[in-house]
Amino acid sequence: MENLTVKLFNEIAEKRLPGLALFENRTGSGKTTGALQWITDMLMKSKSSDVVIYITPNRQNRDEAWRGLVRQLENHGKDKHFVDRNVILLKSEVDEVSDYLNKAIFKGLEPTDTDSISSRVTNFLSPFKHRYPLFAETLKSAINSYQFYFFLHKFSFSQNKHVDDEDFSRTVPLLKKNLVRDIKKKSHSKKISNNDILEEITANIPWVFKMFPELKLKEKRVVFMTSRKFLTLIKTPKASTMHIWAAFSQKKVHLIMDEVDEIKEDWNNFIIDQITDKSDLAFRDRLDLFHIYRRIIIKVNDCMTT
Repeated sequence: MENLTVKLFNEIAEKRLPGLALFENRTGSGKTTGALQWITDMLMKSKSSDVVIYITPNRQNRDEAWRGLVRQLENHGKDKHFVDRNVILLKSEVDEVSDYLNKAIFKGLEPTDTDSISSRVTNFLSPFKHRYPLFAETLKSAINSYQFYFFLHKFSFSQNKHVDDEDFSRTVPLLKKNLVRDIKKKSHSKKISNNDILEEITANIPWVFKMFPELKLKEKRVVFMTSRKFLTLIKTPKASTMHIWAAFSQKKVHLIMDEVDEIKEDWNNFIIDQITDKSDLAFRDRLDLFHIYRRIIIKVNDCMTT
C-alpha cells in the first residue's frame, strides 16, 4: 500500500491542474507512511520544489506525522539543519512562545527557584531591552505569567505543559506588535516593509524566529499543522492578516488532509463558531439548529448587501 500511495501521489503531482484525490483504506494500511515517503522523495529530488501542507485533526496526529517525516529524512542521511531549513511544525502562537521560554529560561529550574529565575530573566532581557523597550517589557510580562501559571498549578517546568492562562494568551499576540513598533520607531524611513522588519530581527535578535517560526513560513517546503490552525488567520510582521496558504501564492501547493472525516467535522464546528453570536443560545447548544440556521441567513444577507 505504501508504494502504491507514493505512485499515486507522483501521478497527482505531475498534473498541472488543481484536483482532489481521496485515499481510503483500513487503519494501519500504510496511507500516512506512504504520504510521508512521497514527501521525503520530493525533498530529496531538488532544492526548490512544490510546497506540501500536511494537516491533521489534532496535535497528537500532527506531531506523529512530523516525527515520521524526520525519521525518514534521517534514514536518508539528512541532518537537523536540513529538516529545520525545509520543514516546519506550526503550532499555536501560545505554544510556540511557551516552548521557547521553557527552553531558553526555565530549563533545569523549578517555579520555586525565584532567585535563579530572576537572574536568568535579567540576563536574557539585558542585551536588547534598550533597543526594543516595548518588546522587552511585553516579553517580561509573558515570562512572569508563564512562571506564575506553573507555580499556581504546582507543575514542573520539565513537564512543559500547555499554558492555559488568559493573561499569557493576551500577552503573546502583543509581542510581535510591540517589537514592530520598536523597529518602526528606530527606523529613519517613514515606510518600513516586511523585509525591513525581518532583516532587523535577523541582524539583532534572530532567536525571535524560534518564538514565531511563521515569520519564515515562505522559506519552508513542508508545513505540518492542525486543521484548526489551517483556517486561522496569521499576521505578517506589519500586522496585516492572511491565511497560511497565501504565503505560498507563487508556488504549487499540495494539501494533504490526514483523517479527513475528523477534519471536516472540525471545520464545520469552526465555521459555526465564527458565524454564531457567542451570547446566543446557539453557541452554548449547537443542537439548536433553528438559531444556527438564523445566524447563517443573517450572515449570508450581510454578504449580499456589502
